[in-house]
Amino acid sequence: MNAKIDQLTAGAISITRAELVEKMANVRNGAHSFSNQILATIPPMNKTGNPFLDRTIKLAQWGSGVNTTYATKLENKAEKMGIDTTELTIEESKYTRYNGKPNCPVLRLKKDPSALYIAFFPNDQVQFVEYYVDGELATPLQAEQLKAWVKRPYASAKQTAMGIAVEEQVKIRIAKIESVVAIRIDGTLYRVV
Repeated sequence: MNAKIDQLTAGAISITRAELVEKMANVRNGAHSFSNQILATIPPMNKTGNPFLDRTIKLAQWGSGVNTTYATKLENKAEKMGIDTTELTIEESKYTRYNGKPNCPVLRLKKDPSALYIAFFPNDQVQFVEYYVDGELATPLQAEQLKAWVKRPYASAKQTAMGIAVEEQVKIRIAKIESVVAIRIDGTLYRVV
C-alpha cells in the first residue's frame, strides 16, 4: 500500500496532521472549493463470520467539493429539479464545525470534541478504490469475496421522500482526519506525514 501512496503523492508537499486541519479549516477563506483526497480507511463491514474483519484497509481517491453544507447542497439539488424546499428540515448534526465557520469541512464530534473529521461531497468520479488485506493489495479472488462483506452506502430516506432518485442524491462522506493520506487543495498536493 505504501508504494501506491508514494506513486500517487510524488512531488507532494509534506505537512503534519495539525497543518492539514488548519489548511482545511481555512480553504479559500471559507469559499466553496474543490479538492481531491486520498483516504485510507477501515471500510464498514458486516461482522458475523467475516474472514476479512480487522484485516482490510480501503484506499480510495475522491474528487469532491468542500466548504459547503449538506443543507445548501440539498437545497441547490432540489431547486435544479424543481422541488419545493419550503418544508425542508435538516436534523441537528452530531458534529460541530472546527472553527465555527458554517462551511468549514473540519468537524468535531460533539460528544468528543478531540475527535476530528473531514466532511466532503464526492463527485461522481472516484479516481480509484483498492482494498488491501493484511497490508497487501487484495487478490482478484479476495476483491470478489469482499463485495459480500463491505457495506454499501445507503440511500437517503429524506431525499427519496423528496422525489430525488438514489443516483441523483447529494452524497456526503465524513471520515476521521487520521484517514487522510493526501489532499489536493486549490491545485496543490499535500501528503500528511
